[in-house]
Parts: sequence; structure tokens; C-alpha cells
Amino acid sequence: MVAELIAWLKFLETPSDDLSFASFITGDIFGRLTGLKREEMTDFIFNARRGDKGALLYAAFRNHPRYGKYWEQYLDPAFRKIGYLPLYELAALVYSDFKLFSNFPEEQAFLARFLDAVTALEAQGVTSPRAFIEYAAGEDEDKSKLFAIALPEYIDAVRVMTFHKSKGLGFSVVINLMYEEKDQSDPMYFDEQGGEIHVYHITKDAAEQSVKLRPIYDRRKSDGNVQDLNLLYVISTRARHELYNLVIKKIRKSPPKEARLIDIFENRELGAPKARKPEHAAPSAPVEVASVAARAEQRFDAQRPTYTSFFETAEGELVHAILAKFTAQPQDPGGQISAYYDELSPKYPFKFDEEKIAKSLVHFMSNSAVVELFMDVPGRQTLTEAEFIDKNGALFRMDRVLVDKDAVTVIDFKTGRENPQKYPAQMKNYLAIISEVYARPAKGLLAYVDLNKIAEIKL
Repeated sequence: MVAELIAWLKFLETPSDDLSFASFITGDIFGRLTGLKREEMTDFIFNARRGDKGALLYAAFRNHPRYGKYWEQYLDPAFRKIGYLPLYELAALVYSDFKLFSNFPEEQAFLARFLDAVTALEAQGVTSPRAFIEYAAGEDEDKSKLFAIALPEYIDAVRVMTFHKSKGLGFSVVINLMYEEKDQSDPMYFDEQGGEIHVYHITKDAAEQSVKLRPIYDRRKSDGNVQDLNLLYVISTRARHELYNLVIKKIRKSPPKEARLIDIFENRELGAPKARKPEHAAPSAPVEVASVAARAEQRFDAQRPTYTSFFETAEGELVHAILAKFTAQPQDPGGQISAYYDELSPKYPFKFDEEKIAKSLVHFMSNSAVVELFMDVPGRQTLTEAEFIDKNGALFRMDRVLVDKDAVTVIDFKTGRENPQKYPAQMKNYLAIISEVYARPAKGLLAYVDLNKIAEIKL
């Protein structure tokens, strides 16, 4: 369930991520919501690109004569609002549109825990789906605990754990699962002689042939057998009343050449449970979790995401990435820009117009005002794609920061048209952060690449 929600958020962040979209539409959430079978969705996925191999999977689904209605009814609302809603409200919208609590009453605990995790992470500054996905993908134990559900000790259920964790808990009934595992022994052996450590590379065949290596090989094998015997003792002494060892053995044509601890188990039953009448307790009623309510419907049709908008966004990111490569004004801007284009453009799922981008950047970097921003000034520190954190813990990435002895200049590169309502306010926020970090006067420059224009912003 949680994996499917993460896959949906990944797709919303990156609509070109066909794998995440395929994972979601073949999952239980979408299947129970629409009644579409997993096999039918799998067939659709494999047939989607027969006509156009470069088509995005979600676009094929949206334009499909049979599945288009499901896109409009269930998937399009969140798709239109990604980037406009805070993380929790986006999650609430997804819960509401997908009817998760009503469709999955048996998963209420995990669904509620997921929302708790979203709330807790928002308090820590994780406010975007991308940041949430990156956090969830981490393998740190503390991160995994955030999504875990702590069960009470008195719960009437089976607890699955390793025998190490079960130590001292005193379970009335223990069921051990034992099976054969192939020995992945390390051929590196250590032997201490006269206060010195000798390192050997020993295989089984070498140990059988060498009189010197055989004792070293046998000694570690004996130590391993002792450890296995200790483990067998530990797992056989965890139960207070009943112990069940489920032993899975491979079917062999001939007996093994060496004795194994697993072979000591035979089909056998020792002891018998006492005859007693079970107590009949009334089953507890399932917990009812109220569905989260999303904000009232808001329309964003005027800025509805399209292929063109995604392409323009990716093109802008590529231009930013190229400019971030320049720490100083190059001798040959055209050649350097072409080299950076060849290096960076394959990372994007679009075919850009190289001539257009190169021409625009060369024209921009030839501007005398822009040349000054890339000059190598003594004592100046140049930061590209620099990350700063404000007093509330929010993270901001600034395109270019020039730190001089008596002033700081923040440069924000923009592609496309001007946005008087958004860009100046964004720059003033940057300047407030920079002024506090460096404790010196700061000015901001909005550098419009396509317009070959620079606008100064003051705090």
C-alpha cells in the first residue's frame, strides 16, 4: 500500500517516469478503485508503445478510448495540482480521490501511519513530494521507524522477528523456521602464530591437498559449527510452553558428504497440550478512521500541465545546468557551451534544439553586464547551485552567488518571460537569507537568458 502511494508521488513529480506509473496502475489501489484487472493493465502497458515508441505511458493511458474516463475521474485532479498544494493537502486529496479508507478498511492502520509520517516530516521541513520521496528512499534505520507501526505487547497476534530480538520476551508458543542455506564462506583466512597474523586464501580443494592449510581450514569450520550449535540452542529455548521447529530440507539423490545440524531433526512430537476449554472473548470492533478532508476544489485549468510545459521546464533546467558549469568567463563560450550541452542533455528525456539553446546562451554571455558576473575578481568566492537554509529550516538553492569582501550578489537565471509577481518576491527572500548568513550588503540580479536582460532587485 505504502509502496503504491510512493510510486504515485514519484509519477506526479516526474510524469516521464513510466515505471512508477506502471507500478501504480497495476497495483491494488487503482485496481480496487476502478475494477480493472492487473492482467488487463499489464497488457495495456506492453501494447502502449507499439504505435509510438517514444510516447509517454501516462499520455497513452489518458488518450485511450477505454481508460481516458478513469484518468479524468481519478488521476487528473492530483496531476493538475502537483506543485500547487502542500505535501499534506496533496496526500489528503489522493486519499479522498482514491477512497483509500473505504476501499481498504483492513489497511487503516498503515494508511493513518502514512499520514502521520507526512505530518511529522512537514514539521521537519520536508514539504515537497520530491523531498518526501528522497527521505522515504533512505535506508537509515531512523527513517524506516517513521513508517513503522509499533504494536502493543498485549496484542493477540503472531509476532514475526529474528531470534535475536526474541531474547528474553518469554513467548508461550514459538515457531521456528529452519532451512538450508548455501555456505557463502569467505576464502580469506587468518592465522595467528607467534604474535603475528598470517593471511591466507584457502579453498576447499586447497585445504584437502595442503598439510599446512588443512588445520587452518578445519579450525574455522569447527568454530562455525560451534556457532551454529549455539544458535540452535538459542532458538530451541525461547518457548515457555510450546515449541515448533519447521525444518525444510532439500530433496537429495544421495546423502550429504558432511553431517549438518539440520539433519538431527526428524518428524517427532514430544509432549501434548493440556486439555482445556478455550475462553471465548468477544472480538474487538475494528477501529473506524475518518477519512481526511481535502481543501475545497480549486481549478488550475489555466496552468494545466502539458507536454509543452514539461519540455520547457526541462529545457530551463538544462540551461541552468550549463551555466552552473562556468566558474569564470570562458575564452571560447560557443565551444564550451556545446561541450557542456553534449555532456548534460542526455540526462533529460527530451530532444532539445541544440542550435537554439547554444545561440541563446552565446548571445547572453556576450552581454557586457553578464560578462562582469563571470569575471575572475581577486578575493571573490563564486558559488554555483549553492544551498542555504532559512531560519525556519526551509532549503533554497541559488543559481550563482558572488561573495566579495564588502558585498554579496545573488544571481538567479531565468528562461522564458518575466514574472513580476513571482520572481522579485523570490529574490527578496534569497537576499534576506544571504544578508543574515554573510552579514554584509546584498543585491539580487534576475538574469533573463532568452531576453538577454538583467534586472536588479534590492531588499
